[in-house]
Amino acid sequence: MIKLMDYLKELLRAKFRRLKLWLGVDLAYNFKKFITRLSRKIEDSLTRFMANHPDIYPAGQPFSTVGQALFGGGLYLKHTRYSDGKTVDYGLVSRAKVTAEFVNFLTDQLQTEDTTIGDFKYHISGTDATAEANTHTSLLGAIGTARVAGTQTEGASAYIYRSVATITYTQTVAVTEHGISNTAYTSSQADGVLLDRSTFSAVNVVSNDTIAFTYELTCTAEA
Repeated sequence: MIKLMDYLKELLRAKFRRLKLWLGVDLAYNFKKFITRLSRKIEDSLTRFMANHPDIYPAGQPFSTVGQALFGGGLYLKHTRYSDGKTVDYGLVSRAKVTAEFVNFLTDQLQTEDTTIGDFKYHISGTDATAEANTHTSLLGAIGTARVAGTQTEGASAYIYRSVATITYTQTVAVTEHGISNTAYTSSQADGVLLDRSTFSAVNVVSNDTIAFTYELTCTAEA
């Protein structure tokens, strides 16, 4: 992607130098501005397309590397406005870090199994935009403490785990993070194990707006 854009920019610069020889200075300047705006639009469009088609362009943040078996999380969201009922589908908004806490939990489960291994369905959202880290064990700006239990299904492939939940908001906030855990929250219990904390560009909601979150965990076998 980066090499492609660098090549296009260099090609445009070379073409511009030739045009400048026979175009007037003012016309050449305006043409350069037009080409610059056009190249930026092309780059933005390619970036959005690649982010929303990980099946075609997985190289940016690969789920698997030859010789390794890895986990990869993916978060999709749809925002429905209460005022007019319109739904905005943001598609894939995050594909980054499964937590170390979750990986350690799996190791423990292989030694002594308990009943929480199948409970990674509880969704919560928040307002903190701090970059994701695999050391996170909870959201950094959770909106309240309530967690919504999502439905649990298999994704498009047998190695994809999917949980879908809709959160209804009661205030005006900018939602920037999402987490999925294996426990509902009560004041008397810990947060449970955080599978993944995802961050994304702000989605502004008001009272009675909803966001449908779809979280997918891709578990790739060793190549």
